[in-house]
Amino acid sequence: MDPEKAKLISSLIDKIPIVIPILFTSVISIVTLIIGYKTGKRQNSLNLITTKRIEWQETIRDEIAEFLKDVYLFYFRIYTEICNNNNFKNDIESYFSVISKVSAEGNKLILRLNPIDDAKIIEIIKELLNFDLPEKKDEIIASFEKIKTLLAKLIDESHTMLKKEWEKIKLEAGHKRRRKLPN
Repeated sequence: MDPEKAKLISSLIDKIPIVIPILFTSVISIVTLIIGYKTGKRQNSLNLITTKRIEWQETIRDEIAEFLKDVYLFYFRIYTEICNNNNFKNDIESYFSVISKVSAEGNKLILRLNPIDDAKIIEIIKELLNFDLPEKKDEIIASFEKIKTLLAKLIDESHTMLKKEWEKIKLEAGHKRRRKLPN
């Protein structure tokens, strides 16, 4: 063998203890970088989803509160008018702006909700939007009691739905073990 080749091979063999750890460290660094990138990407995605769910939950809570207030005030206005005048002004135009506002709020809520998971809430909202208005004083008490019952049901069902959504957020964020939620 040529002495120069032998010297070159000998020098390479002498550098193996240095090169192998460098290669090993480089491979580990690249693998760690790839895993970190994928984990970071997943975490960013999870944070975005969780943030959007929390925003959605706050929006729903605010819209339900506004809807409850406006429905209650609308029916209370009719109740007061019938009790004071002994009859209901069947002039629907005088109530059009209020009915329009309540209908828009209710329909917006319906569109934000899941038609399968939130079917009970949607059904209650639709029933409240039916506007089956009484015409006489003796009908108003029963009608108003029905509305109060529906509003209470809406509050209860909304609490249940918002709690389920909060549990989903916690589960997605990895803060809680998965458990079956009550229906």
